[in-house]
Order: sequence, then C-alpha cells, then structure tokens
Amino acid sequence: MQPLVRIVCALAFLVGASNLRSESLSFQVSGDQLTFDTGVVRGSLKKDGAGRGLAPVTFLHPETSIDSGNGLLVPYRFLTRERRYGFGSWEWPHTGRVRENGDAQLEWLAAPDRPFAFSTVYHWSSADTLDLTLFFCPQTNLHHFELFLGSYFRDFTVAKAYAKMGGAGHPGFVEARPEDGAMQLFPANTEVLSIITDGRWKYPPYPMDWSMRGGLEAPLGYKKDPKTGVTALIMAPASDCFAVSMAQEEAKLGSFYLSFFGVDAKPGDTLVGHARLVFGKDITEGQAMARYGDYVKQMKEVADETLMTETERTSLQTRSAAAVQKALAERADWFSAQAPPAGTNGWRTVFDGGRVYGRANNADVASGKVSVNQGVLRIDSTTLPLNFSGSDVALRVRVKKVSGQNCGLTLRGGPGHSYTAWFNGGDSFGIGMFSDGHWKNLISARTENKHDDFFEMEFRAEGGTLSVRCNYEEVCRVEDATLRNGTVSVGTFRGASLFKSIEVQTLTP
Repeated sequence: MQPLVRIVCALAFLVGASNLRSESLSFQVSGDQLTFDTGVVRGSLKKDGAGRGLAPVTFLHPETSIDSGNGLLVPYRFLTRERRYGFGSWEWPHTGRVRENGDAQLEWLAAPDRPFAFSTVYHWSSADTLDLTLFFCPQTNLHHFELFLGSYFRDFTVAKAYAKMGGAGHPGFVEARPEDGAMQLFPANTEVLSIITDGRWKYPPYPMDWSMRGGLEAPLGYKKDPKTGVTALIMAPASDCFAVSMAQEEAKLGSFYLSFFGVDAKPGDTLVGHARLVFGKDITEGQAMARYGDYVKQMKEVADETLMTETERTSLQTRSAAAVQKALAERADWFSAQAPPAGTNGWRTVFDGGRVYGRANNADVASGKVSVNQGVLRIDSTTLPLNFSGSDVALRVRVKKVSGQNCGLTLRGGPGHSYTAWFNGGDSFGIGMFSDGHWKNLISARTENKHDDFFEMEFRAEGGTLSVRCNYEEVCRVEDATLRNGTVSVGTFRGASLFKSIEVQTLTP
C-alpha cells in the first residue's frame, strides 16, 4: 500500500454539511453528553474527558439495546510494527462540541506517549444512517500506521463479512462461525498480510492470534440480533479499509472491527477516513448490497473541508505540539528527591496526585510508560521503584487496574528476588515470591465483591508474616521468612494501572 496524505476511514458516510438540518438529525448538548434521537435510534456520546464511543445506543421499534462494552465507532488500537500506543482512545481525555450544522465532533490532542492528534466527526445523513469521519494528524514518522476502529454489539449473535468465498464461486456474506476461530480476520488482499503479520498484534494488552479467513470482497458486514431482527450494517470505502475482523458470532464480546490506513504517515500529513453504520430491522443481504452501492456513489460527493477546515486542522496540530511541550516541561516536577515526612499515623505519602518520591527509568518516562495526568499516576507494563527499603514495611495504594495481567505491590525487593502482592482484576488477589529467576505463588484469594474502579489495597510485611488488605479488610495472609529486607516498588505486568495515591509505613526502624 502506498503512502497517501488524504485517505478515507470511518464507520459512516458524511454528506456535505448543511446548516439547515432537522433537529432530529442533530446532536444536542445535555449535561456532559452529546445526545441524539433520530426516530429510529437514540443514544449519546461523552462530551469531554475520557469516554467510550457511542453508548448507550438504542433501536426504537422494537426497543433494542444495540451497544456493549466500549460502544460503537470507537478508535481502538493505534498500531505500527514497532509499537502499540496506549490501550484505546477511551482512556485519553478529549473535548467535544456540537458543530453549527448539528454534527458532533471530538478532539484528542497529542501527548508525550502518543505522537499524534485526531478528531472524529459524527453526522446523521438520514434517520437510520450514521457517518463518522476521522482526521488523523501524526507528529512523527509512523511506519505502516494502522487505526483499528471497533464497534461492540449486545446480543447481535449473527456476524457476517462480505467475502470472495461466498459460495458457488461467487462473492457473498460469510458467517463468523465458532469452528472457524475465536477471532477472525478477512484481509482485502495478500499484499496487506505483511502488515497484519509484522508483529503488531503481539503487543499487550490482549495480543491477538487471528484466524485468517478468505479474502474480503468489500469492506462490508453486518451484525444482527436474531430475536428482534434488528440489524446494523457496517461499511467503509475499499480505498480506506484493508481488513475487516470480528469475534466469532457466539462470543459475548460482540465485536466488529475495521482496519484503516496501513500507510507510512509523517508529520504534516492529515489522514482522512470515512465509513458508515446503517440501522434497520431484518435488512436482507440484497438490501445490504444496495445500500453499499449507494454509499460508494455518495462518497464521490464528500467534501471533507465542510467537516474540518484546513485552519481547524492546523489549529489541532499546533495545540497538540504546545500540549506536548508543556507536558515534557512538567515532567521534571513529577519526581522528588525530598523524603516526605511521616504523618501522625506513621504513613508517608510518596505520591499525592502531583509528585512521586521514586526513581522511574528515564526511558519509561520518555515513552509514556510512567506518566502523571490530572492527579493520576499511570504505570504501563513496567515497575516504578520508590525511594524506600526495609524489613517490616507496609505499602498502601488507591489503584484501578485498567488492562493487562495484574498490578503489583512489591516489598523486600532486590536483585533477582522480591515479594509481590498482586491484583489480577475483579475479585482476584494473591501473594507470590520471585527468587532465582522463578515465580512461586504463595497464596491466592478472592473477595466477595469485584473491584472494577479505584479501591484501596495494602501489602504488609512484618517478620515472617505477609498480608494483603482490600478496603481495610484482610484478603489473605501467609507465613514466609525467606526474604528479610529490600526495596519497595509498584508496577503493572503486561498492561496498565492507575494510582491516585501511594503511601509507605515503616513498621520497624
């Protein structure tokens, strides 16, 4: 695939923006949401801050919940052969507004851990047809850059893609049957296989082992709720989308994905993409093909400058560059060499939402694996050593596991050894020991309630007793006196965790 400056990518087609839009086809500001009710579907989009895609979304007749998980039309994975940027756009703060023509627009500025800005414009071209146009502005060279756009459906257990192997030697819609693999991918051609298999899908969280299906005839597919007949068509221009993928149709994930771009992007480029999402009831495959044909014809009339002017694009890039420089300048203030004083209760606050009494690896800070944003410390697939060591020590954090295998609190650490209390997510906790290159699980436990948001976790070592507390209640305890002394650290294994506070208490001098 050849590098292009302007490319089309999005789940929906965007017609020329007119200021004379009916209210039913316009987004409305309602509190912190951008809402819509077209008479066919209603739903909302988070206006400002971190948030999912379109969610919730409801089909009105019959009333049927459509979305699941992170919603519809959500920018998910940002991939090159060399690395994956973050987890998904729902983790990054954005700003939103309703444009004069009634469209909704979201903007994400670049940051030190992601050298690009992007913007999405959502447009109802009719009561049953939603269009998304995405503008992507890189600030560094990105080799074979891929933007993976996701939509997640609730109980839509019929999943099909329009492929060359439709049957009887003719193209047709092919089911994503369970026996054909857990996660199935339909490539546009053999040329793009070198992108798909270059290692980008091995990066955590949730590395992917695709089951390769037959070639894609066109970037078109659908999801259907067999109980109600409610159907969602998903399509994109063939020039924009180099693969369609989805979970096998009986999987609860309900996912459907489009892979966009696949080109070398460089600073100054603006990659532009479009696509379409059509809602209906019992849409036949013949009707789906007709709607796609209409879409291809309409795409020739799209004027991207009516959605985002050149001045707006330049402003997005300029504001992003300024935001990155500001964040880099502030990094010097993240770490403190001054030991915090102990409070009356003996606890020392080593992260208070602003500064860390620790010593992060410079490369981890530069890459964004360790970052502080809006009072929250994020650790992504690495360890942050704290400037404390000792024998009898307690470590207490307010934490939220975002992704990956586990987050861990470590005591008595040293070269090749440590005790770590881990949280795997939900209700799963435990204590283990790493020694001489081997991990030993000392104890595992589960709590009565799951912990999907911020909660307080404490790991304590006193003599030969190791214990874990969750929201002040003990979860597990084990006796092991193998390790006697060492350093304190926090970290996340193959994923990301967020920390609002970190405290250390020395139990004995």
